[in-house]
Amino acid sequence: MVYRPQGPYQWPHPIPAPRPRQPVPWGWVVALAVTVASVLAAVTIVYIDASKPSKGLILADPGAAIAEAPAVDFVYSYTLADGSTANGAMTVTEDGYASGTITDALGGAAEYRATPEGETVLGDQSWWGRRAPEQAGALAGKWVATDPGIAFPLDVAGSLTPDALADRIRTVNTEGRVLDTDLGAGLVAIEWEEWTLVRTTDLPSETVSLTGPIGDDLTGGASLGHASAPSTRHSTVSTEPVFVQGGSGTGTLGGPAPAPAEAAETVAEEATDPAATADGEAAEPPIQQSEVVPLWPSFQATINAGTCSTPTCSWSGTVSNNGTGPGSATVTASVSPGMPPVTTSLGTIAPGGSASTGTMSFGNPAPTPAPGQTSSIMVLYSLIVYSPELHGSNPERYRSLVEKLGGQEKQPRLDQALSKVDPNLATGLVDALSRMADSGTEGETVLDAADTATEADPQAGEYSDVPLLESLASAGDRFNGWDAVAQGLTSTDPDTVLDFQAGVQAAIDALTLPSQPTVTLIPSPRPDGGTDSLVITQSPDSLECTQVTRALDGDVPSAAVAAAESLNDPSGPAADYRAECTARIRVNPSPTTIPSPSGLSTARQLQEILPGSTMCAGGPSFDQVAVGSGTEVMEWPAATLCAATPTEMEQAQLELLNGLDVDESILQGLAGAGAITLEGGEVTGITPIREENNKCKPPAPTYGPEHYEQYGSHSLNLGGNVASGAARYLCGKLTNGQYPGSEKPWDWPNLQLRVGKQFLFAACHLLARQLGGNGNTENLVTCYHPSTNNAYMNPFEQEVRDSINDEHHAIYIATPYFLGDSNEEPDDEGIVRPPYLTGIRVTVIPIMSGMPLPPIDVCFPNTLTGGTAPGASCTVP
Repeated sequence: MVYRPQGPYQWPHPIPAPRPRQPVPWGWVVALAVTVASVLAAVTIVYIDASKPSKGLILADPGAAIAEAPAVDFVYSYTLADGSTANGAMTVTEDGYASGTITDALGGAAEYRATPEGETVLGDQSWWGRRAPEQAGALAGKWVATDPGIAFPLDVAGSLTPDALADRIRTVNTEGRVLDTDLGAGLVAIEWEEWTLVRTTDLPSETVSLTGPIGDDLTGGASLGHASAPSTRHSTVSTEPVFVQGGSGTGTLGGPAPAPAEAAETVAEEATDPAATADGEAAEPPIQQSEVVPLWPSFQATINAGTCSTPTCSWSGTVSNNGTGPGSATVTASVSPGMPPVTTSLGTIAPGGSASTGTMSFGNPAPTPAPGQTSSIMVLYSLIVYSPELHGSNPERYRSLVEKLGGQEKQPRLDQALSKVDPNLATGLVDALSRMADSGTEGETVLDAADTATEADPQAGEYSDVPLLESLASAGDRFNGWDAVAQGLTSTDPDTVLDFQAGVQAAIDALTLPSQPTVTLIPSPRPDGGTDSLVITQSPDSLECTQVTRALDGDVPSAAVAAAESLNDPSGPAADYRAECTARIRVNPSPTTIPSPSGLSTARQLQEILPGSTMCAGGPSFDQVAVGSGTEVMEWPAATLCAATPTEMEQAQLELLNGLDVDESILQGLAGAGAITLEGGEVTGITPIREENNKCKPPAPTYGPEHYEQYGSHSLNLGGNVASGAARYLCGKLTNGQYPGSEKPWDWPNLQLRVGKQFLFAACHLLARQLGGNGNTENLVTCYHPSTNNAYMNPFEQEVRDSINDEHHAIYIATPYFLGDSNEEPDDEGIVRPPYLTGIRVTVIPIMSGMPLPPIDVCFPNTLTGGTAPGASCTVP
């Protein structure tokens, strides 16, 4: 897909924090994986150079074009040391300026700017809740000059410059050794020290991926060798590698693409004055994070009571504020046995001040003694203090939690944890801890979990789990598994922490499904001593059992086999559900694994191992395998992965083709090209297109019919022609198609509004330009450019193109889905508007001699954060 800038627009539908500047149309694509241990990172960079150097060594230098660029664009996704992930996009200039976004997979987003002097961010409450929970309320929604290491565990503007990336590519390319790894046609893997480079074998050489650690800078302290003249620009990050809880962090950066001089100038302006308004007027300067000191109350309750020997006993309570800020205090006083709870407001108590209740009385509960004798009874006085500035907005929930944890004796420890979070976060945290206690988790374990969840030190790789707990608690009774959450939070084993994050991410993904299912998270021990997660997802019409595991050494097939064995263990945690549930395996690959944007290399690995494994012997013991995490997941059905012969694989491919919701003209076009056979509208065969010399000339693309919509999905969007789909048989040497024409696709934004001085939308190709797609509205939809278009579809499409030659063919089908918010009622203008684009489903059927690969069926959600998901998810509103 190729984007030609038309102007700065904003989608009229609700959007999260803006993504950073979109990469410009230089035809570059990158997928860069980063490993970070607080300040230690491994980076995978994927890009394709559309500039065409003329001759000499530069042709063989995969870092040439990026080294000479004034700025570099990239998208990224990285996993931090605690197992949580974040993603976004960034533009970094040669002289140390950066502009972009950060979106946490578990909630929270921020705009990011950096100069040689420091970093500033504009984050929401959840984003700050992960990094500085005690400051979240004061910092959310404002431009903030952050403390070092808050936004990123490495110096982005200093370490990810065009030179730094190009130098590393060149070093590995010239100093490394070629690996005997089957990556498909036209690709080669080169290893040097801890780095691995994958590049094309054709000239000019193009980098597909680069993986390895980052130390003081991208050189990691090692000397560099170059295939061409080295650059004179240099950058460093002044930090030392640190091992943190959960092991070193990891991740994926995508898209170092050369940016033109005007983009570099804009980034410098944005970074220098991040709070400037859309019309360029200066605004209030960023506040300094270090100068924001939370002022919270800290209450101590004193019970004023003595021995009572009269029929009526009296007592009182005094509350002192030993904190740094004022707070309103309400006390609930009780005596057991003797006096039921009585709630009294003491008003606002200043720091260093105190307030007392009035005298409270109750009848002496001691038994009436016999004449000349005495009797006694032990009573428990309780004075529980509630303050919204400390305990959140739900007093009854807080008081109930205190009682569940052991009463007033445990209140100081609970309050110590709550004092580390902003009051706006305290309400959700109290709710989560209450649900944890209700699940049967012991009070001490709940308090341990509270202590761990509220700790945050991004510079050491530690992030607060309060937003995660809020997210789970917001699902109410639909989430079960608080004991598993407590177990994960309180573990001190780094691997257990990472296992926990993989499972809880899968649970959160399931909770967000439109069907509003009930989700249960169950620990599932592995033979190696680790802990997988079993996620039970139950809807009125379905039951799914998902075994979530991690590919610890990057071996995805072996991890899948082991997970399937655990899922089908008759004595395992899934035994009670297995007979009735759809069995899914979800493998989180190692972040240092070479990324495959299209999933082709992952499919190849699975196909080599699974047909002969216990997963497939005697019939599949599972229904689907998903590989990925967070917003990047691809899935294959059992029929395709267990196919042991070309005939079985073709049958699985036919089932997929016949299950697609595509216009009949798409299939007729493929049949007319000789790629498939149709009988009664059903695909009955797939036919490779080959000439006598075994060459192949790709037939023309097929486009579905358009229909015209007078109105856009919003009053700020234009009507126009709506595309229904596109397809092509890919083979041989593909030539580029066309850029978008002057006619805009349906739903093109009519409001020119700047958001961070970047373009949010593109006229996106269904059949990519690099696959021969035209630039007419029959092949275009309006989609988010930085995420859906550039970060996810573009790398996918480029890898598909790289895999095509005279031997390796593919059928490529792209279908848009317009399933946005239903507009059954007229809007303020009296217009019933059609729903907006929610995703693009792309299906790739590999065709080759011998055993073909499993098909790829993926959905690209049209959201500001983007991602990949199983193809069928595109069909769900």
